[in-house]
Amino acid sequence: MDLRLAVKEDIPNLIKMRVEYLKVEKPEVNALKEGLLALSLGNYFMRHLSTGDLVCWVAEFEGRMVGGAGICFNHYPPNFESMEEEMAQLINFFAEPGYRNDELEQQLFARLLEEAGRRNVSLITVQDVEIGKGGNRNFVLYRKV
Repeated sequence: MDLRLAVKEDIPNLIKMRVEYLKVEKPEVNALKEGLLALSLGNYFMRHLSTGDLVCWVAEFEGRMVGGAGICFNHYPPNFESMEEEMAQLINFFAEPGYRNDELEQQLFARLLEEAGRRNVSLITVQDVEIGKGGNRNFVLYRKV
């Protein structure tokens, strides 16, 4: 399994993975809505990969993308808990069935944390999605003291 940073040529595969990730919670989505989402995702990935606000690592097996994960960097005004403005959220850990394993997840997770470390972010959150319950919450994964 090879890991590498995603590039703009990966956007069609990133869209596919994101849609599959979202369909775990909402498998009944119709084709029209899925098509509209794909268009929006294409614009999102193009804009944010090029600005660096989004960094995605992808896993390839025999030249085919089989998984990946991302980290979004956002800017917020400083507050009493954090004087730095850049914070991050881990998103979209996804692998095709048959490629899901702890080792892959840990490798992707490590790459994303390295990126956050390079940027010296003060806060990293991860979204917890309760599958089938329609709710999600953000949990603080790391806070610089």
